[in-house]
Amino acid sequence: MSREGIFYLVEEKSLERTTHELHYANKQIIPLKQSCAKFLNELCLSHFTTLKGRLDAIKQRFSFHKNTPIFINEHLILMTVKENNRKFYLNYFKIAEVKSMDKGKSLIAFVDGSSLILNVSITVLQNRIKSVERLLKEPACK
Repeated sequence: MSREGIFYLVEEKSLERTTHELHYANKQIIPLKQSCAKFLNELCLSHFTTLKGRLDAIKQRFSFHKNTPIFINEHLILMTVKENNRKFYLNYFKIAEVKSMDKGKSLIAFVDGSSLILNVSITVLQNRIKSVERLLKEPACK
């Protein structure tokens, strides 16, 4: 599977274990044998840098203090969202739209027609999207 085809990654923690999955188009799910952070670090290393190095550079350049978008390449920029015991790394380029639902929930519609409902407010998602859009204005991201 192509790295650019990633829709999102999810890390889910329970008392017994932590699971890590890659989600692609048409609800294809691939379990990871390593943590999402290790997987993302390997993606960064394929571009001659580390995940920490990229996050540090983005934080410094854009004055982000938390919820820093993760720029992997011009086709894969991830924004993180936490929901209870799950952490999502959403690929900005695979999101078609976000919609508010009742009781603080949001629907994320993806470009393939699939969707994801998260127990996070629309404001949280809109702020993450704005952060990525700030990055995209930078010539180095094109």
